[in-house]
Amino acid sequence: MDIKNSPRIGKNTRALLGGLWASGPFFIIARAATAGTQILAARLLGPREFGLTIIISAWAGVLIIPAQLGFPQAIVKFTAMEKNPNAQAQIISSAWWLSLSWALLVFAVLSFGQSFFSHSLRISSSLYFWILTYAFLVLIYTLLVNSLQGLFRFKERGLTEMFYGLLTLTFFCFFYFLGEKKFASFIGAMDAGLLAASIICFFFLRSKIKLTINRDYLKPILSYLTAPVLGAAAAAGVQYASPLILAAYLPPQDVGLYGIYLAGSVGAALAISYILSAILGPLASDPEKQSGAWRKFLFLSAPLSLAAFFVFAAGEFILLKLAGKRYPLNAPWVALFSAAAVFCVLSNIASTLIAFQNARGLWLGSLGSALSGILCLIANALLIPHWKVSGAVAALILSYTASFFWCVFWRQRDPIPI
Repeated sequence: MDIKNSPRIGKNTRALLGGLWASGPFFIIARAATAGTQILAARLLGPREFGLTIIISAWAGVLIIPAQLGFPQAIVKFTAMEKNPNAQAQIISSAWWLSLSWALLVFAVLSFGQSFFSHSLRISSSLYFWILTYAFLVLIYTLLVNSLQGLFRFKERGLTEMFYGLLTLTFFCFFYFLGEKKFASFIGAMDAGLLAASIICFFFLRSKIKLTINRDYLKPILSYLTAPVLGAAAAAGVQYASPLILAAYLPPQDVGLYGIYLAGSVGAALAISYILSAILGPLASDPEKQSGAWRKFLFLSAPLSLAAFFVFAAGEFILLKLAGKRYPLNAPWVALFSAAAVFCVLSNIASTLIAFQNARGLWLGSLGSALSGILCLIANALLIPHWKVSGAVAALILSYTASFFWCVFWRQRDPIPI
């Protein structure tokens, strides 16, 4: 099928399908490998050690916010808007070196203050080390793959994701069977996979990352640094509040149970959203394509959501069987997690479309995310002490639903990009 030249497909749809066609198979392999690694780790390590990896990744997601700021979004936005290859290289290089300099400063503070921060977070020094290492590698990886995204190089991005998934699986098997049968084998494998994939991605971008910072691009790049922080903090509230608050009330093995249910539902939903957002972001940066994207999204959301609920529920059941007997089937949990997964996809697509509309859209999307994050934190604090895991999932559903309707409301009020 010649997607690019088909006269029966609209320009927007053709661009979206072209991106999916180029990167989709690699993303599918990547997510399958990542899911396989999670299932294998959950089965071999057991709920307690698997729960510790959930706690580490959650704290890393929180600590990365002040180090990352809005550099990844700025790279996508301004690189996608620029057609000149030399200008694209200037944008990527300027954002890359500014981001790296700031990140090194933040992580230096976090490292030198290890005793204070580990004590404040109520975690051991060894866990704190794993948190910082994982957070830093995620930051580097995100900057690199977002550069490919801004360049519309979906195939290379898909390849990078695939290498990460397959290498992480390989490293985990190596570390585990080498004798490290604790959480370190899993988190260490993710670190090694991120490092290797980042090297590969840097190779793809070798002609675009130069030792230069162009002052002409400083103002637009810096203008995008603060708004995404609000959204990132809100996203952290939604994604990481539940496991971290659960960890305050329940032992690590219960966090591990929550984690495996989350992986089979919301984790899969985030993977789907990740693929779609990687393609929709650059497309939505073009004002001419905004209306068509929103129209198709709203038209298809209801029927696809119903079908997706049953797909997520079936996937949850299969995942629990693969994880082993230490992860029992709980039907109400399956229904709750599947509903959360559906609204997760809807929320993330809507947030991507409005955030890449323009600067106003970015602020509206970030504000909506902030409100949903605050709602999630409050709901978690109120519900988890009484209903434990069920309360945590209910909080997710509330926050994702609120974020989705916020974006739809403002799109209807302000339909024309300015």
